[in-house]
Amino acid sequence: MLRAIVVSVTLVGLLGCKPPTGKDEYRSNSDLRNQTLRDCANGTHPSSRECINAQDVKDLDDLKRSL
Repeated sequence: MLRAIVVSVTLVGLLGCKPPTGKDEYRSNSDLRNQTLRDCANGTHPSSRECINAQDVKDLDDLKRSL
């Protein structure tokens, strides 16, 4: 019985998980990238991986614009 409860709770928890937003999506959606960066800056974004991805894309975009 306890095992069934643990398995059920684990499965429910995994249903809410999604992979982090990737660099391709941030590259194609500047609004999403900018919102993510704002949330990261004020500490409300839950995923540090997404903060890194969004910042990497912004840095590359800034570099391309400066050339």
